[in-house]
Amino acid sequence: MSLIKVKVRGTDNVSGRRNLVINGAMQVAQRGTTSSALGHGSNQYHTVDRWSYLGDQDQGSGTLSTTFSQVTDVPASETFVNSLKAVVSSSGVTPSGSDCIALFQQQIETFNANPLGWGTAAAKPATLSYWIKSSVAGTGTLQLRLNDSSSVSGASDGNYYTKFTINQADTWEKKTHLIPANTTDGWRTTVTASAIQIYWFFGSNQAAAATQDAWFRLNNYGQKHSDATFNFQATGGTAYITGCQLEVGESASDFEHRSFVEELAICKRYYEKSFDYGATPGVSNYNSTENWSVNGDGSGNAIISPSFKVEKRAASTMVAYRATGQTGSWDYQRNGATSTGGVTFDRIGTNTTRCYTGIGANWASASLFGHWTADAEL
Repeated sequence: MSLIKVKVRGTDNVSGRRNLVINGAMQVAQRGTTSSALGHGSNQYHTVDRWSYLGDQDQGSGTLSTTFSQVTDVPASETFVNSLKAVVSSSGVTPSGSDCIALFQQQIETFNANPLGWGTAAAKPATLSYWIKSSVAGTGTLQLRLNDSSSVSGASDGNYYTKFTINQADTWEKKTHLIPANTTDGWRTTVTASAIQIYWFFGSNQAAAATQDAWFRLNNYGQKHSDATFNFQATGGTAYITGCQLEVGESASDFEHRSFVEELAICKRYYEKSFDYGATPGVSNYNSTENWSVNGDGSGNAIISPSFKVEKRAASTMVAYRATGQTGSWDYQRNGATSTGGVTFDRIGTNTTRCYTGIGANWASASLFGHWTADAEL
């Protein structure tokens, strides 16, 4: 009788789609490869798709700014091409009140999180793994918040706080966290919403979470682990992350590498642009402008309906761009002259949107051209 070799989870590739994190290898960056300086604000999307920044810094003093970039600094032992780099600049910052800073944040949509079964008797544990590097050694706080659980339970959101430790500065280190199953708190399984918010905090002025390394309920973000030492708000610093994977089960398998084309298509459910991939929205770009031959109505408006390549998660926030980079308008040509008309989006759907722009004359023909972006992020 021949023997069958059984693959051991975590030691060889496992078939099927496992990674609940989108763009965990940081390879897709539709918005651009370098961000402007970001200050106070939550859920700030910047460069690498599906990754955002939380800089809650409105109660203390001083100036805090953070820039992000997609870079090629990666663990030498792995085959990743890109990582996400965050550089925090602190000028006289003294945090106060609830100030906190999460350099890396990923939100997982309800439909994608459903395989975990959290909030049911069939709930399964999960394993979160990633590679991380920091300019200083220390300990930060990892928070998982079930942002939609209150809609199901009527109680506060489910939360899980643990820690991550950077043992050596300027050195890539792999971290793995076993997240216990949550049979109490889940999410609405048939609506599009944020099921799981994952935060990597590099500083917080808040008190330590009353419960750590176990699930509890609280409507809040940004508390810290009792062992946390990072204070990037006051000191500044640089951090990198790549190879992030959240999967069902109690062990970390090899990272699931998806093709660039597949990852890009998945990202477009949340953000899409008419620009070529390598073009940054808002920068002058005459290539790939969309062009429409239009006829104005009795109010001097041309009505068109741009279509999306990928169906959106929800109705998008639309922004129109001229080829020269200005927002809120498109250019049109009529009677041999080029003019500019403001753009209004209405009847925004998940596959297409209607919009209209003034072309300066009733019942006239014109050629209309410009760019657009569609943002349906969580």
